[in-house]
Amino acid sequence: LLYTLSGELSLQPRNSLSLVSAIVALVEFGGSNDKIMEIAGDDAWGYCMKAIQKDVDRRMSTTPSKRKRGSSSSPQPTNSSLIVASAIEFFVTYIRASLVSDSAEEKAEFVLKRGEDLKRIFARLTKFMNSEKAPDVVRKTSAVQFCRLCDTRLGLTEKFVSDSLLEAFSKVLSERSQIQDSLVHEYRCFLTGRGVFGSEASPRPNQAPSLQFVALFMLVDSKL
Repeated sequence: LLYTLSGELSLQPRNSLSLVSAIVALVEFGGSNDKIMEIAGDDAWGYCMKAIQKDVDRRMSTTPSKRKRGSSSSPQPTNSSLIVASAIEFFVTYIRASLVSDSAEEKAEFVLKRGEDLKRIFARLTKFMNSEKAPDVVRKTSAVQFCRLCDTRLGLTEKFVSDSLLEAFSKVLSERSQIQDSLVHEYRCFLTGRGVFGSEASPRPNQAPSLQFVALFMLVDSKL
């Protein structure tokens, strides 16, 4: 089944909803077992990286819409937007499955293998979440998954999250929108060790966020 799902990623038309189903299936399987990602992950990783890059190129060459950020009247997401959002979720699930339970040696090996891709993923998440051209579903997914990559147990923030990336994240966090509400929810889970930040997602105990990360959320008025 997993090999079939990976094969589907190269066989389906780029805007097919079957791609969304295939990627989401990999996310659901891989989120509970890092060995599954070892079997099917590499092919899917390559495809999703291309899909996101194509979407970046396409959006950078089009005129931004006049829709106000956070507007409740946003259009329905297109197939292309759903593919990008599911690809982002796949990347973060793959990364978390590979790092959250690994030894220091295994983490170092993963970062060495995927280091350049990790830089691109962090950069693209911040670009998507701050882009007026990106649909709400892509912006929200990018912001939430960026937050999940800042899980202290992953050990990625010091190496890959620069001050400029945190500044870009803070701009999204300051918006009064559904994205802000979702980020506040993620932060509360981060603080209390629930959801993906808790023991149900890893045998390792929850670790507190960095003081720099905490400071960003302390600026979000009365929600905290």
